[in-house]
Amino acid sequence: MCLDAGRAVLCEKSMAGNAADTKLVLDLAREKQLFFLHGVWSRFFPAMSELRRVIDSGEIGEVVSAHASFCQNDGAGACSATLETGIYCAQFIQWAMGGVAPESVEGVNFRLHEVR
Repeated sequence: MCLDAGRAVLCEKSMAGNAADTKLVLDLAREKQLFFLHGVWSRFFPAMSELRRVIDSGEIGEVVSAHASFCQNDGAGACSATLETGIYCAQFIQWAMGGVAPESVEGVNFRLHEVR
């Protein structure tokens, strides 16, 4: 709606439900020459700046693997885990690895409470 109306967009998660919808949004922003930003603000935490410094300095050696976990029990189910909070884990891993896409991604899902 905003891009169609000629407005720039700062988007919080989740941006889109799948890669095809994401491409549609980004293609529209390019076509209309409008600014579009998917805001992942956690990259700007002071702890992240320090982590970037440590990784880049080599003081912990070459980073070849990373693990991230974000637990949340808000009742929203898989949508929340994948599209809402999962993005923080995915972007962290890619950021920690210098922007390189991972060779593989694994995930675990479990229920904290019995479903009735």
